Amino acid sequence: MKRSGKVGMVMVLGGWIFLALSPPAEAALKWGFRAGYTSGQLRAEEGDSGFDVEKYALAGMTFGLTANFPVTKFFVLQPEVLYFQKGGVYDVGVPLSIPGITVSVHDTRSLAYIEMPLLLKFLIPLRGSFRPSFFVGPSLALNFSGKLKSKIDIEVPGLSFTLRETKDLKAELNDVEFSFVLGGGFDLDLGKGRLLVDNRFFFGLKTNGFKVVVPASKFAALGFPAAEDFGYDLNMFNYVMSISVGYLF
Repeated sequence: MKRSGKVGMVMVLGGWIFLALSPPAEAALKWGFRAGYTSGQLRAEEGDSGFDVEKYALAGMTFGLTANFPVTKFFVLQPEVLYFQKGGVYDVGVPLSIPGITVSVHDTRSLAYIEMPLLLKFLIPLRGSFRPSFFVGPSLALNFSGKLKSKIDIEVPGLSFTLRETKDLKAELNDVEFSFVLGGGFDLDLGKGRLLVDNRFFFGLKTNGFKVVVPASKFAALGFPAAEDFGYDLNMFNYVMSISVGYLF
């Protein structure tokens, strides 16, 4: 595991242990729920070459539990446990050594996690019940599903055809993922509780290794014998933007 991943793991686990062992006053610790929209992208690791990659966002959702644990008048620890969708869509031009043949791949990778961010939130002091906020922190995520929908377009002289594939991605994904989170929003006293609105960004700290294979048999059937399967490997980070609304009781 890279150093950034180890740091994230220590920060998240340390924060959750602190909260578990701390006996806060019942009036100080507030619990609630949140739900919202996610927009994920998969970004290739810096240094990957040989592929022409076009990236697109994949819409998803998030929902779960949130809490506020006051540390000082202006700082709050905000642990959460969320269902969280990630992934992305991309087009890849696969370089081949056979003249006259081109292969392009359109992949949609839908990934689902249990996300556990531990955020340090700063509340800007203002008069009244409206308080803008900024926050930062690590997040630990447990992957429990991944699905690929792939469309492979192949062109040979005088002919073009398309292959479609759907498969489970669980074996290609890291079981545990660490992210760095930052964002902002506002808190608003509403009724007997508090409304939370925020916009946040999750930056994955470790790549997932993805692989797509075009079987050589597909070319042989068209009169273009190939000695081996064609494929590509891409190491890609998860990047996610989310907008969510919550309520603390």
